[in-house]
Amino acid sequence: MGEDGGSRSLPEHFTVPPPWVPFPSYIVFHPFEANKAFDIVENASGVSDSFRFGCVLKNTDAVFVRSCNEFEGEWFELLKNVV
Repeated sequence: MGEDGGSRSLPEHFTVPPPWVPFPSYIVFHPFEANKAFDIVENASGVSDSFRFGCVLKNTDAVFVRSCNEFEGEWFELLKNVV
């Protein structure tokens, strides 16, 4: 999300934690990673990996996370609140 809580639509929006993460976090993309994610590169099929990934997320009913509450408890709490 951008500074106003809207969509995160530019690469630089992903180099800082989003405003909806209520605790300190250093989990962000490096600028070159954020820029790469916004590259629209089509492969031999003519469909970009970004489009494929978006379709998967859009049509997903469940997401399973392999971790434990002792290591990532605050992230699990956040996940419960954003879904």
